[in-house]
Amino acid sequence: MKKRIGFIDNEVCSNKEVEKQIDELKKFELDVHTKSGEKITWEKLEGAKDSIFRAILDDRVLRVNKEQMMADRPTMCCVTINENRIIRIEYYEGHDKLEQIYDIRFKDDYGKQLERSYDDIGLYTTGDTWKEIKQSKGFGNLIDKAHRLSIQRPKEVEGTYFGRKTETLMKHRENLMMCTMEVLQGA
Repeated sequence: MKKRIGFIDNEVCSNKEVEKQIDELKKFELDVHTKSGEKITWEKLEGAKDSIFRAILDDRVLRVNKEQMMADRPTMCCVTINENRIIRIEYYEGHDKLEQIYDIRFKDDYGKQLERSYDDIGLYTTGDTWKEIKQSKGFGNLIDKAHRLSIQRPKEVEGTYFGRKTETLMKHRENLMMCTMEVLQGA
């Protein structure tokens, strides 16, 4: 059985929903290890500031609760459960597409070629403006077109650098919104 943390169906969920998903996982035995064989604990997954689950929770506070446009795609985890044991946790993050950053496994599975659990789900957004755009005719690749337009702008145009600083994200948000409107007008 596989569970995706950070989404409900194909929709980004709030940090409260992520907390519920994590609590649901705690019903299973955690049987994953580092490559060197050290057993991973729940505290390592959610307790530290830079832990996997904390990263997803922090992302959802900004992306969903505060409805901030984010430069990166929503972070997520795919968790594999076998016989009441969590045997694999894959963590994904990225800008243009989600990439596997961590692949924490049952100790005997290291060295094996395992298929990734994630397939590209596309760009997920939140907020009323995005709901309106999503419901508009021909949404399909609209956001991706606007995104490509925003990163193709000359370097002199503010907002083309993607960092994690708030001011940079705000410039990116403005630039992406402007590009989205251009794409909508041309559609």
